[in-house]
Amino acid sequence: RLGIDDCLETPLDWENVERKAEFWLRYKSQIKYCDSLEEQEQFFTPGFSPTLKRVFDLIMATVLLILFSPLLILLAILIKLDSRGSIFYKSRRVGANYRSFDFWKFRSMYQDADERLEALLHLNQYEVNTVSQCFVKLKNDPRVTRVGRFIRKTSLDELPQLFNVLRGEMSLVGNRPLPPYEAVMMV
Repeated sequence: RLGIDDCLETPLDWENVERKAEFWLRYKSQIKYCDSLEEQEQFFTPGFSPTLKRVFDLIMATVLLILFSPLLILLAILIKLDSRGSIFYKSRRVGANYRSFDFWKFRSMYQDADERLEALLHLNQYEVNTVSQCFVKLKNDPRVTRVGRFIRKTSLDELPQLFNVLRGEMSLVGNRPLPPYEAVMMV
């Protein structure tokens, strides 16, 4: 929000400071003040066009959805037969320019997975002995369904994100959108 995209932390890593200074000295003559983020990206990435990237995303997401539609239907049926609940799981994510949106995936856990989490925190592979557990990953998570294990292992649970790409909320190529609790740490 302040227009800062880099900072130095103490104690200073002088090798890092030197690298940053060399970068700015090398590009100082090329620095141009830009009115928008798109203009900045275009300026620092030769040949990059946000419009072409969006067209690429639209075409590829459409083609992939058409090609994978039989698989999408099959997975939806298997998920419905394996456990009760919605076929899809949505999660709030933060994308470019800190815009928030619903991130879609095939549901791979039982419907009551969130309610069962607290009872399973002792199995957390991260920060087991600390009070604050921001990141939770359970080995052999009992909340994951049979179909869920397969679609997670093969990353087929990610296919509904092609709809996010069509809506312009994310891109096929680029950073993965962050959950809000991680995005807050980036501000």
